[in-house]
Amino acid sequence: MSRFTNYIVFWLFVLGPVVAFLSRIYLDVDYYNLMSAVVLAAFLIQFMDYILLRKKYRFPKYTLFLLAFIIYTMVSDKYLAGKDLNIKYFYSNRLISSYLILLIIENIQISGKFIKKYYKVVIIMLITAVVVIVIQQVIDKTFLVDLQSGYTKMFVLNMSDFNTQLPSILSWMGGLEITFYFISLAGVVLSIKFKQSKSLRNILLWYAMVTVFAFLSKSRWTMVNALLLFTLYPIYIKINIKKFTQYALITLLVMYGSIIVLESVNVPVTKVISDRIFEENRGGLGQGSSSSRILAFYIFAKLFPEHPFFGKGHLHQTGGNSKDYELVRELAGRSSQIHVGYLSLLYYYGLLGGALFLIFIFQFVRKIFYESKISNFWGGFIAILGFVIGNLTLVTFTIFWAGISMALLFHKYYLDTLPKAITAIPSR
Repeated sequence: MSRFTNYIVFWLFVLGPVVAFLSRIYLDVDYYNLMSAVVLAAFLIQFMDYILLRKKYRFPKYTLFLLAFIIYTMVSDKYLAGKDLNIKYFYSNRLISSYLILLIIENIQISGKFIKKYYKVVIIMLITAVVVIVIQQVIDKTFLVDLQSGYTKMFVLNMSDFNTQLPSILSWMGGLEITFYFISLAGVVLSIKFKQSKSLRNILLWYAMVTVFAFLSKSRWTMVNALLLFTLYPIYIKINIKKFTQYALITLLVMYGSIIVLESVNVPVTKVISDRIFEENRGGLGQGSSSSRILAFYIFAKLFPEHPFFGKGHLHQTGGNSKDYELVRELAGRSSQIHVGYLSLLYYYGLLGGALFLIFIFQFVRKIFYESKISNFWGGFIAILGFVIGNLTLVTFTIFWAGISMALLFHKYYLDTLPKAITAIPSR
């Protein structure tokens, strides 16, 4: 029973763009609120299954720090931010869902038959995403886009053509899924193709698609995370000077070829690079959106010493509903928040809360890295590394994202296919 319900969770993840569309149109329910309820039900069924079968349910040590952080944020929200811990608070709390999805993945049993079918659907969804983002660039930027989402209104409808951040099929799930869904799953596909020793031509085709998608998205952090996928070259292929030169040239040719293709369909590549990457239209990197990251350090240095140990509390909300008037005054309309995730973490939750989260992240990354080395599947590690790097410019403390969850599912499958003697590592 639990295997069936767990599979449903992951089918709803991979078909997320479709499920999110149906959920919004027919139920008027946010995709991740829906998935939080589904994941809670799946966890309870899985846990009861283990109890009834008298099997040991695993609670890895690294998850205990996430649990401690969740409890800390609840106390902070109650007594520092003055929030009501009602039903809505709990079902929309993605930290709780992060904890539950990790437990589900740690205890799930995955069949080879399921993962083969699942992998085929992943490929279909990625190819569809590339085709749709090309259509959005060339024909209609609102094609298959959720026109009611805040992300669409801010980054698609109210931007010039050069600065429009195209979401492909993923706006129904949320703006961050442009990276967390597509790049995480692209890392899975590339890792599998490297493991299976697929032809270089096949692998280069996928790199070309990733390059086109990342570039057309016009999202800088999507482009940065896409570059992470190129680290799979030296991981899977033993590099000597000759091979390094060869693959460096091939990589440059793939990028150059992608640019030629984009230019051929009237995509102003040079303009996008100058305006979106180097921000020349805003006075350069120091004056463009990167200035909001510089501002983040300035404001953090000024406000953090006032509440260093327990934090100020998560009073701030973007969109004009903030109760942190001091922070709003310091931002003065120059940015929507302290736009560096780790600084926001310490500002909201102090050294104590920040330490709990960072210890969790450190232990989790170390665990995934170690397991990736022995399974030779690096898709899960790339996905988590993207989350870690993303928080240098984003503000998100939840790993409850469809792409990351699916990457971790493949990670678990390839780890479980190894002999037990090899995977017998200390609990982490």
